[in-house]
Amino acid sequence: MNVLEYVQLLKVLYDERGAVLNPNGPATESDLAVAELEVGFQIGDGLRDLWRVCNGAPYGTTFFGIVSDEPTPCRFLTLTEAVNEWRERRNFTDEYEQGFPRDERIAHGWNNLRWLPFAEFNGFSTCVMYDRASGLGGTDGQIIVYQHDPDAIYWVAESFLTLLEDSLDIMRREEFVG
Repeated sequence: MNVLEYVQLLKVLYDERGAVLNPNGPATESDLAVAELEVGFQIGDGLRDLWRVCNGAPYGTTFFGIVSDEPTPCRFLTLTEAVNEWRERRNFTDEYEQGFPRDERIAHGWNNLRWLPFAEFNGFSTCVMYDRASGLGGTDGQIIVYQHDPDAIYWVAESFLTLLEDSLDIMRREEFVG
């Protein structure tokens, strides 16, 4: 599934549930280049393409279904929001470990500069991130999620495009729309 198919299927899901999906207009190539320059890596694997189609979605709009410790509806961030949260996460401490062993596909720590947030729930108590610093057996561009209380980071999908397929299934099953 590509990003255009995902957005179209998401609009169909919204329509089936009597709701309307109104994502933001696209990010510009200039916006994307500036963001990549600041974070220090290329945004790829579909996420860049999605920002080219729609630059996030309004607050309260479910755009992704994610499973961390439970299924969670998440909003798609604008490129500016993503970079702002990336900056904010640099201030997080690395002085504690999560209460159970972390999936080894995820690098150690809480604030890796090669993790770019792109979706959130409840004021970033759930923060979905594009991972350019995978751990042992992980893949460059995999998707991980930080979940607060209890604090933990979970592996979500091997790629952004895989996330899209899983997300639609989760949103249908959990009835996150409508």
